This record gives sequence, C-alpha cells and structure tokens, in this order.
Amino acid sequence: MKKILILLGLYLTFGCQRTSVSVTEMDPNELKEKILKNGDEKSYTLLSMYYDDKLLDPEFLEISKMMYHKYNYTRALSDIFPAYVYTYNPNQPYDVYKAVSLLNNIPPDKQEEALNYLKIGVEKGDYSCIDNLSEYYLNKGDSVESKRLLEYKKRLVEERSRKIEDSLRRIGEK
Repeated sequence: MKKILILLGLYLTFGCQRTSVSVTEMDPNELKEKILKNGDEKSYTLLSMYYDDKLLDPEFLEISKMMYHKYNYTRALSDIFPAYVYTYNPNQPYDVYKAVSLLNNIPPDKQEEALNYLKIGVEKGDYSCIDNLSEYYLNKGDSVESKRLLEYKKRLVEERSRKIEDSLRRIGEK
C-alpha cells in the first residue's frame, strides 16, 4: 500500500507538471485555430481566460456556440451570455450586475437567444449561468424566480460538496 501511495505521489508531482501560461504570452489566433480545427478544449479554456483579462473579440461568441453545439462542451455555456453582451456592447468590461442592463442594447431576437443559452446552462448546473439568469430576473423585478435560482445553486453546491466529502472519506479509508 505504501508503494502505491509513493508511486502515486511521484506521478502527481512529476508526471502531471503543468506549465504556467501568462495571458500576455497567449496568441489568441493560434488558440482559435486549434479550437476551430478540432474543438480543442484546452485552447478554448485558455482563450476564455485570455478574454477574461482583455476585451472580447466578437468571434468568441460564435466560437463558444460552436464548442457547445458541435463538441458538446458545456463549459462554453458560461461564456455565451457574456459574449452576447460584449458583442453588442463593445469596449464595456463585463460585470454580471451590469450585463443585464446592457441587454437593452442587444436586438430582441438576440436577447432571447442569449437568455435561452442561460436557461440551458442552468439546466446543466452551470453556476455562472445561474448567477446571470438570477440577476436578470432580479433586474426584471422577479425576486421570487431570482431567489429560486439561487436556492437551486445552493443545493447544487451542497450536493457537490457532499460528493467531494464522500470521495475524501473513501480515500482516507484506503
């Protein structure tokens, strides 16, 4: 048993080393190429991080939608709503509390699309989508729906925490 733990420790220490990448070192065009070519999830995540630090490229909306639809990458759902907001509100830094008010600058059909993606994200348990949709309802004066969504998020967090605790307990028993 000790040998297994030692080997696992060595593997985790040396076998899974990750290289740190600075946002300033990222080439968004190279990342986009990898994403468009084969739906590379790592490149998508890096591109998403890149845009967290910089103003969004209008292509990111279509890239995010493609990642969700073509590659079933549900993580992209949390990026789609902010990408809609950025696309129709260039040069505005993204802020969940201001995003809902910026929806007014988006054509009604595109607003509906953006909200539908949020609803899909909520169904899939995406915390960011829950926060955005909750804020949308709160801004519309529907505090009941907003509260329902936040309570749903709380249940998800508690459920995931229980699963983590169970896993940790099982690991500790071995």
